[in-house]
Amino acid sequence: MTASCLSRFNALSLVYLLFLLLLPWFPGPCRHGIPGHTGRLLRALLVFTLLFLAAHLAFQICLHTVPRLDQLLGPSCSPWEVLSRHVGVTRLDLKDIPNAIRLVAPDLGVLVASSVCLGLCGRLAREAQRSQHVQELDDDDREVDTGSPVGPQGAPVLAPTRRSRLATRFQITAHWLLVAAGRTLAIVLLALAGIAHPSAFSSVYFLIFLATCTWWACHFPISPLGFSTLCVMVGCFGAGHLICVYCYQTPFAQAMLPPASIWARVFGLKAIVAHSNCSTPNVLVLDTSHDWPIYVSPGILLLLYYTVTSLLKLRTHQPLDQRKETAGSDEEQEVELTQVDQWPQGQARAAAAKEEGAAQCMLSTTMGSDWETDSCTVHDLTGHSPVQQRPVYPRLAEPRETSPLHSLGHLITDQSYVCALIAMMVWSITYHSWLTFVLLLWACLIWTVRSRHQLAMLCSPFILLYGLALCGLRYVWAMDLRPELPTTLGPVSLRQLGLEHTRSPCLDLGAMLPVERELWEGRAPCGRPCGVPCSQSTAGAV
Repeated sequence: MTASCLSRFNALSLVYLLFLLLLPWFPGPCRHGIPGHTGRLLRALLVFTLLFLAAHLAFQICLHTVPRLDQLLGPSCSPWEVLSRHVGVTRLDLKDIPNAIRLVAPDLGVLVASSVCLGLCGRLAREAQRSQHVQELDDDDREVDTGSPVGPQGAPVLAPTRRSRLATRFQITAHWLLVAAGRTLAIVLLALAGIAHPSAFSSVYFLIFLATCTWWACHFPISPLGFSTLCVMVGCFGAGHLICVYCYQTPFAQAMLPPASIWARVFGLKAIVAHSNCSTPNVLVLDTSHDWPIYVSPGILLLLYYTVTSLLKLRTHQPLDQRKETAGSDEEQEVELTQVDQWPQGQARAAAAKEEGAAQCMLSTTMGSDWETDSCTVHDLTGHSPVQQRPVYPRLAEPRETSPLHSLGHLITDQSYVCALIAMMVWSITYHSWLTFVLLLWACLIWTVRSRHQLAMLCSPFILLYGLALCGLRYVWAMDLRPELPTTLGPVSLRQLGLEHTRSPCLDLGAMLPVERELWEGRAPCGRPCGVPCSQSTAGAV
């Protein structure tokens, strides 16, 4: 469907674009067939494709059999001809076979692809049902012939579960790696979507990227629900952005909002497809006068859209055995609490009192000076018989050794301010201006102080905010608003402050983001990862 959307720009291809944007929100096919809503979506796509092909065929037959319709349509660039071209059902020039194929082939391609997909999924579902039915019959026959296997004392033989546990653990680890890689890719694509073509639409991605990274750099936790909400917002906004960029490639949108107008430049709407030749209206003409980020930006948006929707599907379709894995480590505790679950509700407090008394007895035995205590008895205050606990043998508390990787991580994190200071000096040297000269002076001042680590940590919030302000100002001057943006501020030239429109603003902003990343890293004085509160990091290091 992507090729169908790129080969022509009309209402028929817009329908395919909508299906392309709806498809990642639905679950994919499995071995048992296609889920309900996904199957309905594919069937609707097949029906729309058949209708489009029937419209093409009927329109061409009417053009060649009804002369009045051809006269009503008029010559090229007439109102009715332009309307039919926007709809997608237009007059085909048999002398121009390549363009005629380009206008009809997308419908044929989508028809074949959707039919093959539905046929294969239906065949796989039937084969899965047939094999499952045969396996059930074989299992029933085997149970009738041999019965259930029993052990030497009449107990049923349990199947080995180690392989299933390993498979479950591998599935959970793979799911975690996919989620981590997807989040990293989504953050990177947010930055690329924001700086590829600076505009009002793209500034939303850039601001979300800066806000998310600053939030993590300040060690504020973000819940999975909050991140999923952010993915939904980015996905919905990205879908609307893609639809706007696609619709702007039509002649009607470019006539209503010319590419040279201020609103088109503010929102970053570029005419990638030119429509100025009325002699050959079916020819697809690309405007090659733009820079390469203009052509790459829609692809980045589509990739970002599919990434955030895939993260949402990974969030909703977690491994079913993940809770079993968590509960498997507490198997002994569940076995010990089986009898507690069977007691009446009136005796639940008694059980809690027994466990608390046993814990206090064990604590007093461990902290006391008498190391020869063999057992302790917990008295039941509710009238039941005392509960005899197992002998308690105290052990000396051994200090937990810190792993080398943990120590190395703390060392690197403690010295992260050095990288931040180097990044400040590199930024000021690379981009000569009075605003970046402040960073150079700031870094040199911190270097000259003996307690540079404490001073760097104290100044890190202000350095981070100053770097974010510089990125925001450079982003505004990177937009296609050269005639509207001021060049002087009184007697001061804004070019000396570094506020100018460069030839490649995408590359300049891309070079600033790694430097800003070092400033984010400089906000990690305690050595904990992004989004982990201080209490969790301190507890893990004790």
